[in-house]
Amino acid sequence: MGEVECFALEGLEIWFNSDDHLPPHFHLATTSWEIRVRFLREADDMIQPCWGRAGPTGAQRRRITKAAEEHRAELLQEWEAKVVTRTPGSEK
Repeated sequence: MGEVECFALEGLEIWFNSDDHLPPHFHLATTSWEIRVRFLREADDMIQPCWGRAGPTGAQRRRITKAAEEHRAELLQEWEAKVVTRTPGSEK
């Protein structure tokens, strides 16, 4: 697991899984929920729930997508440096 270094959001844990799948994304969580943020997509298609009922509030969603949009280039560089992508159906 690699911590996202190009930005931080108070009260939220943000990381890349070191062995993950495409499309490029990072994970973001609180103690109540976790989401996947596909940062190369448009804001309205960027957030995908992983677990938890409530998920981020509207204000949190706006902060998350704004930060992801502002840091896309850096996020992609970090993704490429920190993540080994899996091909669906491949053997480990």
